[in-house]
Amino acid sequence: MPTTWRVLDRIDAGHLDVARAARAVARAAAWAAGAGPDLSEELRLDFDATITIAHSEKDHAAPTWKRTFGFHPLLCFLDRPDVAGGEALAGLLRPGNAGSNTAADHLIVLDQALAALPEQARPRPGDPTGPRLLARSDSAGATHAFAAGCVARGVEFSFGFPVDWRIQTVVDVIPEACWHPAIQTDDDLREGAWVAEATGLVDLSGWPEGSRLILRKEHPHPGAQLTFADVDGMRITAFLTNTPPGRIPGQAAGLELRHRQHARVEDRIREAKASGLRNLPCRGWDENAAWLEVVLTAIDLVTWTKTICFTDAPELARCEIATFRYRVLHVARPDHPLGSTDQTPHRPHLALGGPDRRRLPPPPNRVHLTPGTPTPTTRTSRRPPTRRDSRAPTHTRRQSPPDAVPLSTPTMITSQRMKDGG
Repeated sequence: MPTTWRVLDRIDAGHLDVARAARAVARAAAWAAGAGPDLSEELRLDFDATITIAHSEKDHAAPTWKRTFGFHPLLCFLDRPDVAGGEALAGLLRPGNAGSNTAADHLIVLDQALAALPEQARPRPGDPTGPRLLARSDSAGATHAFAAGCVARGVEFSFGFPVDWRIQTVVDVIPEACWHPAIQTDDDLREGAWVAEATGLVDLSGWPEGSRLILRKEHPHPGAQLTFADVDGMRITAFLTNTPPGRIPGQAAGLELRHRQHARVEDRIREAKASGLRNLPCRGWDENAAWLEVVLTAIDLVTWTKTICFTDAPELARCEIATFRYRVLHVARPDHPLGSTDQTPHRPHLALGGPDRRRLPPPPNRVHLTPGTPTPTTRTSRRPPTRRDSRAPTHTRRQSPPDAVPLSTPTMITSQRMKDGG
């Protein structure tokens, strides 16, 4: 039985809590070594759910709202634009029929995300000198319970707001002089887009105190189809935030730019699927939940590696996981026969042991996977082997003659010659 399967098979819900605590300790060590963000700036937590398709029968797999079959995990990433990536703070594996706007699931992921941050980066409600955190989400997170939970934990929120008949009516009432041009990341004006605040025009009494409603209208891009929510040929979007005035430069336009940058979470999810989240490999629910934690851990390790080891190589620090895997992770070590020739242009960046490279400090103490008692070496209720493991071979592989073996596999040639008595 492979080692990976044995590890996944022995992890249950209790072990996941210990694994998350170990990830928090590793994050604190990595941030102390220079991989952390600037805590004087706002830390932005992006929430979003995705569909993971199941191609076979698995525990709790169910039909999804996209008319597929599988799972609907909810994820939270820490936005790290300095490395064009994000740290995977938390993830909750859910059945495929789980709701998109379930406030209880959002609060669970929020608590896990805050616990994954180092102590100095966690919010301190009531302390104006504490770190500033923002929870960003699309309209799926715009629930009264989730907004109230963010306020109670000292976290500001910026949620997409559904565009209904109230928003369509408000757009016609706002004077043209109240619409201000939207801005880009480089502070340039966004052509064909305008922003206005409509806080006093919509009843927000059910939302936390200080909530503000920001609207944005924009000409649809060429080829886009208009919807019933569009007004006078303009694409209307709205979001709700409790950030007070004057906190973000640019007033309403700055708030809209900050919320629009939530779209980067789509890139984080796409890279997570390229790192192992595209398919959950096991049939059991606990094993797949453990696999999700493994994927989140891999995302963090890659992000910290880019931040610590490749700060002088922007093309590697800001590349996606596929490029990073090909150019760094799959490159043979210098003393390997395949890596003895220095033909790779990025070979100098792989000398991670030089004097100018920062190293992670040793961990102060070991984090045991099992709380209290050691992990047993055997498990009485182990899942029976899968059909692939129990299936008998149907044919025998034919041995190739010695002269047909490629020259890149000398071990196979030596074994064949010993077998033939040569």
